[in-house]
Amino acid sequence: MMIRSTTTLAVLAMVSAFSAPAPSKAEQLLPIPDKLVVLTFDDGSKSDFTVVAPLLKSYGFGATFYISEGLHFDNKTASLTWEEIKALSDTGFEIGNHTRSHPNMATLSREQIIAEVAQIETRFKAHGIPAPRTFCYPGYHNSPEVLKVLGEKGYLFARRGVAPEFPYSDKGDRGPAYDPQEDHPLLVPTTGASGPNWGWEDFRWAIEQAKDGKICVLTFHGVPTGLYPHASTKPEDFARYMKHLHDNDYMVIAMRDLAKYVDPARSAADPYQAIFKRLGVKPVQLKCEYAVNPVGIDAAEPRFSWLLESTRRDQTQAAYQILVAGSEEKLEQGIGDLWDSGKVVSSRSVNVPYQGRALTSGQKCWWKVRCWNKPGYDGEYARAPYHDPRTIQAMREQRPSTYSGSATFDMGLLKPSDWQGKWVGAGKEISSPLLRKAFTLDTPVKRATVHVCGLGYYELYINGEKVGDHVLDPGTTYYHNDHRQLPPEIRTQGRTQITLRRTRWICHGAEPGLWRARCDDPDAGARPLVEAGGRTPDTSQFDGIPQCRCFFLRKTKSFRLPERVLSLMPLWAKASNRSWRWVGA
Repeated sequence: MMIRSTTTLAVLAMVSAFSAPAPSKAEQLLPIPDKLVVLTFDDGSKSDFTVVAPLLKSYGFGATFYISEGLHFDNKTASLTWEEIKALSDTGFEIGNHTRSHPNMATLSREQIIAEVAQIETRFKAHGIPAPRTFCYPGYHNSPEVLKVLGEKGYLFARRGVAPEFPYSDKGDRGPAYDPQEDHPLLVPTTGASGPNWGWEDFRWAIEQAKDGKICVLTFHGVPTGLYPHASTKPEDFARYMKHLHDNDYMVIAMRDLAKYVDPARSAADPYQAIFKRLGVKPVQLKCEYAVNPVGIDAAEPRFSWLLESTRRDQTQAAYQILVAGSEEKLEQGIGDLWDSGKVVSSRSVNVPYQGRALTSGQKCWWKVRCWNKPGYDGEYARAPYHDPRTIQAMREQRPSTYSGSATFDMGLLKPSDWQGKWVGAGKEISSPLLRKAFTLDTPVKRATVHVCGLGYYELYINGEKVGDHVLDPGTTYYHNDHRQLPPEIRTQGRTQITLRRTRWICHGAEPGLWRARCDDPDAGARPLVEAGGRTPDTSQFDGIPQCRCFFLRKTKSFRLPERVLSLMPLWAKASNRSWRWVGA
């Protein structure tokens, strides 16, 4: 096959997606930048030459125009002529192969596939257009046999549509971003397919996927097109899209330019593995006891909840598996040393109770979940043999998701005996007492904990800085039953002073408060470095259990404070070296 192109294209033409070794080494590839967009145009609409190309040239954008002699190619008022196609190529745009007659490639024999691909190659050569190095599946229909033929003929990349991961309607849809680490180079997905049902928000969503090593691939079918109104894009909309890409520094390239960032020879043994992996459901937004990464859980059997995310319609959960571990390292290894639920056949995803080893006061736990899907809507893929049978079968299979990201929860003080501190307070002559306790840490801290319980409203300060942004905490309660705390967020190091500021708004008299602090050695497990509470140097005379007279709901009631106080919401913290980072609810 003769290649009339630049030296760069001549080198790229030697690269085969199914042959080795590749002429380029991975270390010679450019890193994939964020905001990398591949721009493609299908079917050779006349507007590709009259509207699209001039605008792209003004912005310096690259693009690939996929040409087929099928459909309405003989209608030269609506379709490109070979002279116009040659002009696009001479301008610097890539011209790609879209087959001779635009058939459903999944239904063709090997000989028919070869003939469809070869015809366009012959036409390119006859008109002095460089041999095509990238391919677009007509109607997005593909099969393993087509991939094999394209690989043997040395094609670098081939673009498919948004399905089966996303439903395709022909009128514009969202699709997956191209992930070179996962996707086969001859099965590059379309991230955004323009059409009447695809607008500004869809465009923004698609290009925002171009990050973290993933690439956005956009497809248009005419701006506008008289051939396929169902897939047409308004010129004013297209102009807005391109201006946004230009003004926001997106890099817009042709399909062939992917070879600068992606090695076409690098692919999985099973080309469809990445596609099937995306099918099903994915657990997201993990919560424990209705909170994200809560601290101070007072339930011995915490309840777990999550939402399901799927790119396809009518997918539900068929089963789940929860792992709970005592360390982040074990969870990352897939070890649920505290609880491994195993595969539980259930659609339940709200308030699933913990059923593992007994949890202890102050224990920190890590957890994650995976789900199996119950297949639902197949859409166009139900029309066999319109698609590859293996893909149709994959759409109807139940499969596990990958595990969710990890989440955490921290247990509070579960027993009255866990409280070591004593009540402290001030006399009636002090309207707003400050209860202080200072201590110094001389060694690194693994985790630090403070539990505070004060009747009425209070504020907690660490080294003079108010903890958290809450006011009027912990809220009004019947003080003979409930004694609440709220976990703040603080930083401190070295010598530390904890101050409890009381208010006389609700509670009059002695105004007691209770607190406890503990810091753990990072190298010695849970060995406490500092553990203190209750008595403080400047308020030691008020460490008993005094009488308290409270004004509550317009009624005055006297009662004696209970001798035992339960922690409802203690607070935990992480720390590295001597810097403490306190975690709130």
